[in-house]
Parts: sequence; C-alpha cells; structure tokens
Amino acid sequence: MKTSFKKITAVVCCVLMLTGMLTLCGHADGQYAYPQTPAQSVRVCVTLSNDGIPVRGNDDAHTVLAGLDVTVPYFDLDLYGLSAFYRRGADGQIVERPTALHLYIYLLERFYLGLDEAVCGKGVSGLMEYDTQTAVQYLDGEEAYTSGGRAAFSVSGTSAALHLTAFWGHDENLMYFHNHAYPLMSENLGATCDYILLSDGDSMDIALFSDRTFWNNGAFLSFGQDSYSAQPQNTFAVSLWQCDTHPAADGTQAAVPAAGLAVDLYDARWQKLGEIADTDNIRMDKPGTYYLLAHRPQSEAQQTPYAPGVAKVSVGAQVTLSLDRERIFAGDAVTVTVALDSPLCDVVSFDWQLRLDGALFVLTDCTVGTSHPDVCLSNRKSDAAGTYYSVSFVDKSAQGAVMQAGTVCTLTFTAQKDIAADTTAAFSLVSEGVYDADFAEIPAVAGEAVSVCVQRVLPSGLRLERLPNRLSYRYKEALNTDGMEVYLLYNNGEKERVTEGYTCTPDVFAVEKGLPLFGLRGEVPVTVSYFGFEQTFSVQVHLSAWQWFVKIVLFGWLWY
Repeated sequence: MKTSFKKITAVVCCVLMLTGMLTLCGHADGQYAYPQTPAQSVRVCVTLSNDGIPVRGNDDAHTVLAGLDVTVPYFDLDLYGLSAFYRRGADGQIVERPTALHLYIYLLERFYLGLDEAVCGKGVSGLMEYDTQTAVQYLDGEEAYTSGGRAAFSVSGTSAALHLTAFWGHDENLMYFHNHAYPLMSENLGATCDYILLSDGDSMDIALFSDRTFWNNGAFLSFGQDSYSAQPQNTFAVSLWQCDTHPAADGTQAAVPAAGLAVDLYDARWQKLGEIADTDNIRMDKPGTYYLLAHRPQSEAQQTPYAPGVAKVSVGAQVTLSLDRERIFAGDAVTVTVALDSPLCDVVSFDWQLRLDGALFVLTDCTVGTSHPDVCLSNRKSDAAGTYYSVSFVDKSAQGAVMQAGTVCTLTFTAQKDIAADTTAAFSLVSEGVYDADFAEIPAVAGEAVSVCVQRVLPSGLRLERLPNRLSYRYKEALNTDGMEVYLLYNNGEKERVTEGYTCTPDVFAVEKGLPLFGLRGEVPVTVSYFGFEQTFSVQVHLSAWQWFVKIVLFGWLWY
C-alpha cells in the first residue's frame, strides 16, 4: 500500500511540474520574456541525461548529447498531429518561431530514431507511432535503459499545459530547464515546452530520472558559463552552480553555488581524459575542444538525482595575419600570410574564410609551407559587408602531421586596376577551423585584421629618356624629333612610352615676337608637353653664311 501511494504521489507531482502547475527554480524577471518575432531556425545548446549521466544518440556518429549545439528548424506542428500545441501570441496568431517542443521533435528524429538531417521536421518519420524496442546508451557506450516497448514520444494536456507522457523511450519521470532555470510562463507559473520560445544561444537541459522522488531532492547543475576560452598552458577558473528541483515559495529561487561536486575532463570526442582537482586552476597544454562534466561524486550519485552540468572549453590555436606591404597600387599584388603560432599543435589543415573590406581583389596564387597540400578555393562572393573567399588547405595523403606549428600559408591577391579613388582594404579571418593530425577540430583564435592601402595608378610626370638625333639647326628650320623617346611616368614607378600626342615648343626656330632683329639663335630651350607635364631640352640654332649676308645688307631691319 505504501509503495502504491508513493507511485501515485510521484506521478501526480510529475504531471504538475511538467504542465507548469508547480513553481520551481527560475528567474521571475527574465524566464518568461520570450521573443515572439518569427525565426526559421535557432541555434541552442542541449544536454540530455539519464540519472545524472549524458546519453548518446542512435545516429551513425553516436553523438553525445551534452553541450551539443544544434540548429532547430521551425516547422508546422500539424505535421505531427500537434496543432493543439501551436504557440500563439497575445493576438491569438501563431508565432512562427521554434519552441522547445520543436527542439524535442527534432532531437528525437535526429538522434533517437537516427534519421538524416534532411528528414527531420518534415512529419514523415512516423515519430508519433514509434514504439520499437530501443536501447539508450550513456556517453561511454554503457546501456542506460531500454524503451521496453514505450513510445519514443507521446504527449497529453492542452496548449501551454503540455505533459510529456513518454520521451526518448522513457516514461514521464523527467524535467527540463531553460537557460539553467525552471522555465516560467509568468511569475509563479511554470512554462511547458510548447510555450517556451527559443533564441540563439539558449540552453536546454533535459534530465530523465529513475528516482520517482527526484522532484523533492534533486537539482540541476551548471557552470558559470556554457563555454570558456583559454590559451595553451594558461590557467583559468570555473564556477559551479545548482538549482534545486523542489518547489520554492515564491517561484524565483535562484541558483546557488554548488560544493562537493566532481568535475571530469573530456576531449572533443567525449573520451575521458581525467578529473579536475582544482577548478580555480584548470590548464590544457594542447589546443583543442574540451568538455567539463560536473556531477555528484560516485558515492553520492545513487543517493541524489542530479542533472549534470556541462561546459565547453575552447583552447585556441593562435592564428595571425600579416601583409608583405602596407601600400600597393591598383593592379599590384599583396601577399597575405596566415601563420599558426601555437607551438604545441600538429596541424594537417586550415579551413577558413577570409574577408576583404574595401577594394576588390582577385586571388592569384596560394601556397602552404613546403608541403604543398591540396588547396581548395571557393568562388569569390560579395555582400554588403565585403568580399569573401573560403579557403581550405589540406594534405589528403598525409600520414600523420604535415603542417607543424609555425606553418605559413600565403595567398597572393591582385588588386583590380579600375578603382575610382585610393581606398583601404582590410583582411580579416571571419571564421576558421584548424584540424590536428587526428582530424579533431581546434578552435582558432584569429589575430587582428590587417589593412593595405590601394592607390589609384595615376600619371606623375614626364621623362625624356633619349633626346632627338639632331640637336643643331639653322634659323627657320623645323624641329626634327626623330630618335626622341618620351615616357609618361606613373606614381607606382611604371612608365609608358608616348609616341604621339605630345607637343614641342618651339617646333620652328623663327623670329620670336618682339625680337625681330635677332631671332632665335644660340642655345634654344625646347619644351615637350604631354598630359599636363613638361620636360625641356636644348638645341643649338645658328645662321648660315648667306643668312648673315642678308642680315648685314638689310641692317637687320628687313629680316626676311
């Protein structure tokens, strides 16, 4: 009789909690300010656990559902016969934005049924009828439970009071927290998954329990941050928090510091690396992605139903950009160097996107160190923010690491010639991935953007590189420019030979105005003009014997 009473009490309390009738831990000032603007998808961080241990999916990769970033699509709930649970706004209109219910359907299709991403959210999976015997495993592959013929997913209740009667092949003995707090619909009123509207950066912790009294003595654990960033060999600290599952008097029970927890360290593939003894001094020597898992010590785990806390740690490989010059002219090339500075990382590939602000460039050459791996370049694309190149460097035949720390990747970009004015172009890495010899992704911390000033190529002067063959003339002869070489100079140091269009003054060595007695003779300057620029050279002008005779006879007054 006592056992039956406990079961009935547990079920009633679970129903109350999951339909939002019990008020639990939350933040009254922010837990129910859900955005109602439309969104076709949102990106959230999900942890699904059973009795305090994360589980892994039934997909081909056996994805561990802990600190997992997933993109949740919006879709019509009527595809699953769930139109009664449309999320409506104050005006009664459907809010076309993913809710936690959309998230649960997506997770079930993708990771419980193990379906391909393209099928999820389409209403063709048969999810609502799926009751095939299914084994659920913990993150290490150990069996957590089997569905025993229970449905993968079933619900009851009404809009804004949805009750999960089965989830993940488990019964209704579960709870979920939104952003590490019990979700509220309003002050002192809990929110169910069909009511919770999701936003980018949200977190959802879903905890399954075998202890049917978890609601009275359990807690959800969390770190001070969902993600941390660090540099190799540098220490950092984390904080640990817990929010109890039992009801609070005013519905606004805040998370409190947690003590006595065990913290395990895992790599990017969720292989356990060890335990963290001092959460104030955590250090990773090698760049990479790591996970911290907070839980009750093994001796207490069987006694206290706690949902685990998960944090992602990105230990970055420093990637810096540099240019071989700060100023170029249109039509010239600039070399962008991407260097991996981390001394502890053996790298086989870079995969990143380079953005160019300002002048447009064309990628004309690229190399990676001395290993000459395959270089994959996507077509250039442009938008309002600038021009982008997606670039991957990878040696597909590599046996082990081929790109050691300090490897330099160089890309040569040639500026377009036709630019309207001098402009500055900034190069920056906007997204990047670095992969080690095991092909595990290493977060790359990009250095600051680097800039190059692109100047228009403009004429800057005139040069006579060769004078005319003839530099001596008689009075009234015309200038002969044969052999003369005229060049137009440009501000980028280039020159262009001018063969026509320039003028020479004087071009005939006759009487100058105002000087009828003497005319042009002796050393006479000749000015060459072109494109607004001038250069001068001199010729000798003299009188022949008969011209002297005429000049003397006429006394210079009738100078012919």
